[in-house]
Amino acid sequence: MHLASDQKDLLISQLKAEIFEIQQRDKDYLALRDQLYAIQTKYRHLQDEKLCQENEFKTRQDSNCITLHGLKKECDDARHHLNDKNRCNNDMQVEIGALREQISRREAEIFGYQRECQSKSDHSFALRKDIDAATFELQKLKEERCRDQQEIDRLRDINCHKERENAEIDSRIKAAEHDLFKLQERAQELQKISEHKDYDLKKTTEAFDATHMDLLKARDEAARLQDEQMNLKRALDCKKAE
Repeated sequence: MHLASDQKDLLISQLKAEIFEIQQRDKDYLALRDQLYAIQTKYRHLQDEKLCQENEFKTRQDSNCITLHGLKKECDDARHHLNDKNRCNNDMQVEIGALREQISRREAEIFGYQRECQSKSDHSFALRKDIDAATFELQKLKEERCRDQQEIDRLRDINCHKERENAEIDSRIKAAEHDLFKLQERAQELQKISEHKDYDLKKTTEAFDATHMDLLKARDEAARLQDEQMNLKRALDCKKAE
């Protein structure tokens, strides 16, 4: 009985141990199950990320392919452009050589122009001196012109005075001619009236001769005044022309 009780205790202990072990295994199982679920969740998450990364990588690869194709095309275009640039560079080198030759010719022309400018400058200096001399001469001519204008004005006054004198002389000549005509009529009347008035007729003749002489003198004076007037007009015209 005592042995059976010990066996029972041992069996109970073993059963308790097995129950504890089973409980512990159950706990481990639950922990493993949770860990498996977490691992599965993480796996699905990683798989989704992998899929996204693969899609992104594929998209990036396609974009890189397109970019690479574009870059290849740009390289080809750049190569063609470089060849064109090289050809243009050769043409530009030829043009630069021509321009250098042209610049050399231009420099020679500029040197010639500089010498010509120096000569022109010397000539201009001489012309300035001539201009200064001409200006001084012009000032003198202006002063002479002023004096000539004063002389012209004086000659105009003299001419006007001479014209008035000519008008007076013309009036006197007309009056003398009228008197002469009257005296001629009077002489004819005296000749017809009486021959015994020879003395009066002689005086009348002398008066007539004197009047005629005055008339001739007046005519000579008028002719002289006209000549003086013409000379004055010519002198006036010459002064005006100057």
